[in-house]
Amino acid sequence: MKALAAATILTIMIWMTGCEITGSSIRVKGATVEIPGVGVGVEGGGKFCPPGQAQKGRC
Repeated sequence: MKALAAATILTIMIWMTGCEITGSSIRVKGATVEIPGVGVGVEGGGKFCPPGQAQKGRC
């Protein structure tokens, strides 16, 4: 009976070897402030088209 219990525990331990228990995670995005008429990090008022893309009709 002890051998069966030991084999069962060993089998369960082998199955759990690849398991990972992690806690829940929360991702919070910071607040954004938008000012009409002002684009931060936007070149040409948001009308920038990478070279070659306009010729393909993608802009």
